[in-house]
Amino acid sequence: SQVNERFGMSYIADILCGSKNRRIIGNRHDNLTSHGTGKEYSKKQWQIYLRELIQLDYLKLEGDKYPIVKLTPKLSDDLSKQKEILLTKPVDCTKITQIDYDKEMDSGLFEILRVLRKEIANAEGMPPYIIFQDSSLKEMATYFPRNVSDFSNISGVGESKLEKYGGPFLETIDAYCIEHKIESKQIQSNKHLANTKTSTIQETMELYKQNLTIEEIAQKRGFVPGTIVSHFEELILSGEEIPIDKFVDIHKQERIMEVLSILGSEKLKPIKEKLGDEYTYDEIRLVMAYNMRNSSVGQMNNDSLVLKNFENIASTLLSDSNGNNRAKAAHVIGESGNPSFVEILCIATEDSDGNVRRMAASALGKIKDHRAIDALTNLLYDNKPQVRQYAIKALGNIGNEKSISKLEELEGDSIPYINTAIKIAIGKIKQSK
Repeated sequence: SQVNERFGMSYIADILCGSKNRRIIGNRHDNLTSHGTGKEYSKKQWQIYLRELIQLDYLKLEGDKYPIVKLTPKLSDDLSKQKEILLTKPVDCTKITQIDYDKEMDSGLFEILRVLRKEIANAEGMPPYIIFQDSSLKEMATYFPRNVSDFSNISGVGESKLEKYGGPFLETIDAYCIEHKIESKQIQSNKHLANTKTSTIQETMELYKQNLTIEEIAQKRGFVPGTIVSHFEELILSGEEIPIDKFVDIHKQERIMEVLSILGSEKLKPIKEKLGDEYTYDEIRLVMAYNMRNSSVGQMNNDSLVLKNFENIASTLLSDSNGNNRAKAAHVIGESGNPSFVEILCIATEDSDGNVRRMAASALGKIKDHRAIDALTNLLYDNKPQVRQYAIKALGNIGNEKSISKLEELEGDSIPYINTAIKIAIGKIKQSK
């Protein structure tokens, strides 16, 4: 409140750390009583604290391009009642070799990776951070990993995400490095950090197995409930069988699902506003995680349709009026590897929605059926570069020698990552002879 709610998270963290940068001195904020009151913690740690306060609905961010931090009524209310607010103490950053990614990363590549992440997230119907968090993208834009081994050392890249998303991200990074003549850098291992995170989440899982509630686990571990909920989010999304009925009333789940089908799952605030005060952010997050996990195995939900089998999924792919639903259906069929739906996917490559065409190409590349060659060849001339890229990759996966001449005709494309994709695809086809 001392800065009249006019500044962003980074600036507020600078004040709390006692920074005397030009902007703070120019605004005379080095004279505030709060200046330097949190200097025992790093700026990074204060940013983690601020994010947790946002997660707990004590603070909120307003504005898209330059979000500023605002206080919420909940914070004012709890402070007036002198209620204690417990936060999770971040890892001691002084014990870890830190890299200022904002200074060392390539901002151009970072923005390209953000666009790619958004496209994939839209196709799969989930928030971008579920694909990769910004911290992972910043590492990619700092170290420029160009092979599977290096990419797997990026924080947040596990076996599942490596298999699922490694291809498009590696192709994009490689193309950018070729265009700008950039060499990869050795990645500093973050394994001890990952192990710390894994162990704390696993400890929450063990307490859950003892039939404790979220509040009881939080109290036992000295965390706020929101932190435990974030652990459950990761556990659910990683495939752990955690029924959420114990945490969220079944009727509330149905209502949250209904609102998700209307508003999507990218931003929490509009969902919360639509649901009202009877619903908490934690309940919404748990239902979203559960729904996302189920979406990945083909149980896609919206307000009028529950897809329970591949016949329904195929029907959705061909006739649903919502492009995102059609793209999801293509994705699910591709993940199944079921060749019975190749002809339907080939029809979907002519969809009016570019995102659907892209996901259909991706699915055909996973199924690897030679019947898809003609449909994928037609996509090589699509007006959407990402569609062309996925078609090229799919042809490489299928490995039909007849595709080489078509691909060679496209060499010299004005978009570098398309050229990279062509070279990789031709190489794969020749290796498969």
